[in-house]
Amino acid sequence: MSLLRVFVALAVVGLFATVGMADEVRVSHCYRGDTAGAINDRIQPESPVDRPRHSFWPHHGTKEWVEYHFDAPQKVSSTRIYWLDDTPGGGCPVPESWRFFYRKGNEWLPVEGAGEFGVKKGQFNRVTFKPVETKSLRIEVKSRTGRMRPGQEEFLQTIRQAGGVAGVCRSVEDAQKLLEAA
Repeated sequence: MSLLRVFVALAVVGLFATVGMADEVRVSHCYRGDTAGAINDRIQPESPVDRPRHSFWPHHGTKEWVEYHFDAPQKVSSTRIYWLDDTPGGGCPVPESWRFFYRKGNEWLPVEGAGEFGVKKGQFNRVTFKPVETKSLRIEVKSRTGRMRPGQEEFLQTIRQAGGVAGVCRSVEDAQKLLEAA
């Protein structure tokens, strides 16, 4: 669910090169206690709960994104990501999965020839791919679904025992399916 840092490795120039810093970073969501600027600050985390950080909290089971925009085209052949994970005490586990895209014209295209898109906690997850030249990069993150707290589980059980319909729905479609199944 949460993205801590994104470092873009540029072909030929190398990781942390000046041209690797995005001119603009955009995110689909940023928790009010975090900062999107942490994605592009070049500070290497010492642990999976380091601050400053960026997270998609409290979004669970959603598709989120981070975009890098450059003033001039960049040649990119790899990236590495350090995922935030404050579990078991917090609610931000590493994501379920992620994908990497580059912009060509008005279209986001997936990178080709990519290795594994890792989600390991406490380390950089690096992926290499066929080089692309672009002014924009995008990471799409599929966050894990959240877990209910004991009080929430008790509430749902109470509703069911009283003859009501209860469940966790993350979309209108989920709610329709729940009601249809009742």
